[in-house]
Amino acid sequence: MQDILQALYYGNLCPADQIGPLGSDYRAANRESERQDRWCRENLPPEAYRRVRLLQSAATECSQIELYHTFCRGFSLGAQLLLAALEEPRTKR
Repeated sequence: MQDILQALYYGNLCPADQIGPLGSDYRAANRESERQDRWCRENLPPEAYRRVRLLQSAATECSQIELYHTFCRGFSLGAQLLLAALEEPRTKR
């Protein structure tokens, strides 16, 4: 317990750094994304490709915000579960 508290205090606790390989589904989706991006870059007029990249950037930002709020909600739920587990049992009325 002390180790995790020290890591948190000193800013050394970063779950994103602990994520390993994301699996074959992720790699396949990433390759397809790169393939589609390459097609757009090679076949669209420069202005259209720039707009596609802006769309990708906006979609990525939305996704990051959603992931952040999902993480916060999950963390809060975990804390609530921990508090409930530590509560004294209630007697039935």
